[in-house]
Amino acid sequence: MASYDSLFDPRSPDEQGGGLLGGYPWPAPGSGPWPGPWLDPPAPTALQDAAAIPAPGGTALRDVAPQPLSEADLYLAPVPQAPTWDQTVTTATPWSPLAKPPSATSWGELTNGIDCRTSDGNTHCITPGGHQFDIAGAFADGLTIAPGQPRYHYYSTPDGPVRFDPSALTQGVIDNPTVGPPRLVHPATPQGTLNEATPPSLYDAVQAFLRRESVYPPSMAELPFNPVKSYLTKDQNGLPMVVNITQPEHGLDPGVVVRYVTESPSGATIQNEGSGLGWLQQPGSRFAGPISEVWQGHAQEIMGKMRPGSR
Repeated sequence: MASYDSLFDPRSPDEQGGGLLGGYPWPAPGSGPWPGPWLDPPAPTALQDAAAIPAPGGTALRDVAPQPLSEADLYLAPVPQAPTWDQTVTTATPWSPLAKPPSATSWGELTNGIDCRTSDGNTHCITPGGHQFDIAGAFADGLTIAPGQPRYHYYSTPDGPVRFDPSALTQGVIDNPTVGPPRLVHPATPQGTLNEATPPSLYDAVQAFLRRESVYPPSMAELPFNPVKSYLTKDQNGLPMVVNITQPEHGLDPGVVVRYVTESPSGATIQNEGSGLGWLQQPGSRFAGPISEVWQGHAQEIMGKMRPGSR
């Protein structure tokens, strides 16, 4: 154990042999603030021993005065760029720019409606209510009318209920598959019947304008403005279905309207459901509502053409 006097030895470091606190102007023995014995200083470290070795010029390293740092000494090397594999998203996660955006309709994002897909010359359709049916040769192979397609639209316009025999009302829909001029509308058939679908008042007004402007001579037969083929088929449960398929000249092509009769305690109702990709009925179109409403009142027209069959 070193004494207090030896700890604060005023001799130079060379005289002391390099003590921890040697060479500093500490108070004389007995006058310091820490009277009494003190621990022995630790032995010189390898770093301290190395500092006492003279450099090639004859001066010990610890005797060299510190030099201020220059700008060159403060220069920082640029941070290297992160590896490319650390920055590239390799899978389509929900937050990834590689994730495909939702392919809902261009406007409105409809997720429900009539779904029709054509392959091998056959068009298979299913309605939101689960009615399924097939039409041969209705559309070209590869055509899909379904939610997610551009400009896809769907509407349901029930007409009824009316107090009328459901079977008779069904026959009335078969005989009058569209709302076109009666002279240009014929019964639906399994092979498809070519019919006009433009409402009579609009059709006659356009025809009169075209003849007045000499677009075609009066002797020429009436031209179809919005032709459809009216098919008679059944769903998977045997329910009769009338399906109107637009033709290429139709303003709403490609499109489909499904018509069938349902029964309830309140009476019989003609269900009219339509879907298509025509721009006139795309979601947000001002024409969509009026076009889908042409079916309203058709049940009363059919009843007026038939023999009384009310209950």
